[in-house]
Amino acid sequence: MTEQPEATLLRARLTAEVPAVRSRMLESLSATGRLVAEAVARRTGLDPDGLEVRVCATALAGGLLEASRYWAEHDHTDDLADLVDRALDVFEHGLPAGKSRGPAART
Repeated sequence: MTEQPEATLLRARLTAEVPAVRSRMLESLSATGRLVAEAVARRTGLDPDGLEVRVCATALAGGLLEASRYWAEHDHTDDLADLVDRALDVFEHGLPAGKSRGPAART
């Protein structure tokens, strides 16, 4: 975001609005998931090809992708870093009690 803000904004908007771009992003999610799985495996000592590691890694990558889509769909009004933190909080703490927060809600 700090190095190429216009490109980041355009990429996020296209991912949110163009089905073909979104499809391609989902394809690349698999490759990203494998890289994350390797990092998770190194930190945990588990097999990077183990189902649990693969599920965890893909879920993390998907959560970050979804934070980016949410940011684009809401006209970049939230801080992307805050959205990423919220996405990671779901992995650490589970879903929050009550309703999901909208783009204007803050922690």
